[in-house]
Amino acid sequence: SLEEKGRLPEKIAFDLRPHATFRDFGVMEAQILHCLGVEPIWDDRDLVNDVRIVPAEALGRPRVDVFIAAGGLYEINLPGRLQLIDKAVRMVAALKEERNAVAANSERVRGELIAKGLDPPKAEAYAQARIFGVQPGEYGSPGSFAYIQQSGSWTTRDEVIDYYLAQAKNVYTKGHWGEPAPEAYDGHMQGTDTVLRSWSDHMTSPLANKYMWLHGGQLAAAVERVTGKKPDYLLTDVRDFDKAGIVDAEDALAREFRVRLFNRKWI
Repeated sequence: SLEEKGRLPEKIAFDLRPHATFRDFGVMEAQILHCLGVEPIWDDRDLVNDVRIVPAEALGRPRVDVFIAAGGLYEINLPGRLQLIDKAVRMVAALKEERNAVAANSERVRGELIAKGLDPPKAEAYAQARIFGVQPGEYGSPGSFAYIQQSGSWTTRDEVIDYYLAQAKNVYTKGHWGEPAPEAYDGHMQGTDTVLRSWSDHMTSPLANKYMWLHGGQLAAAVERVTGKKPDYLLTDVRDFDKAGIVDAEDALAREFRVRLFNRKWI
């Protein structure tokens, strides 16, 4: 947090899943827009089909860059929301203003991609993209859950991350929906210091909910692999909207051990 570290996060990676959106009505989507300094526009039917830029003077803080790992089911179930988030990112990336990490990082990645021989128009499009995931139509990282559970088939964490990364580097942006873009993935992940996912299911816990480690955990490990730095892994705890807050994933896990696995009354 700003109080703990004395600065805003440089870049937040979001593990975006439709199950959470259906339960919490768009908490993570709102967080993404808030980081970018963009606000939704509601129409006369209270639907959000467009966004607008919050001017820098009204925002009063730097814009925070994002990296979005969208599950395959999100692309299948909520393509319109994904397109709207992509539009918001591209709008901010095109802004000419100070303290805009989205624009600065986009320009950096564009230069890197051109230097690697990518066609300039495609490099420009990829540079303004922030959403990545499995190939279109895929449920998720194919076989990832079974692969992790079959611990006899792998020896190190690196093998698990290799498996995840081999399927996660497809870009989702206007004109390039679901294209393989490994160089853009690696470039945009640089600088990520925080991984955030929603915790909206009040019936499961970090140990009982496989998605905490299957998706959020793998994303955190992928960030460490690609950037060389271990990110903070945080949960937006909205199980009770009146007591919503941010919880460190390790603290949530420690609490789970204390109240269940080591609790004789619960056992």
